[in-house]
Amino acid sequence: MTLTRRLAPNPRHITYGIVVGGCAAFVVSLLATGLSRLVQALFPTPDANIGLGIALLAFTAVVAPSLIWFALRRLRVPHAGPVAVLVFAAYLVMPFLPFAPSAGIVVGTVFIGFFTGVAVYLLGCLAGTGEPR
Repeated sequence: MTLTRRLAPNPRHITYGIVVGGCAAFVVSLLATGLSRLVQALFPTPDANIGLGIALLAFTAVVAPSLIWFALRRLRVPHAGPVAVLVFAAYLVMPFLPFAPSAGIVVGTVFIGFFTGVAVYLLGCLAGTGEPR
């Protein structure tokens, strides 16, 4: 019997990517929304607080991939670093997608969760980190 390497990564790793990506996006989005509401309650102004919005976008774009990287490393999913970099890039592109103006926390969570799973799958395929059959 010969050992062959399959190109697809372990399905469990892909599931971990989807769950971790979705949970991290949800938690960070809730934190950003809470911070936004707190600042609005403390400093009610009729003006749009553009600086706060940009800061919260940067907060979510940095903290969510960091949480994803940390969790995927703890779960021993291969290529956690490149996956986090791809998720960071997705956060940079996400405001310009067609669904962005109407996107809420749920849509962002589903998108980032799905994107993280796809990134784990594609990087696993490119690196050939499949397990022997």
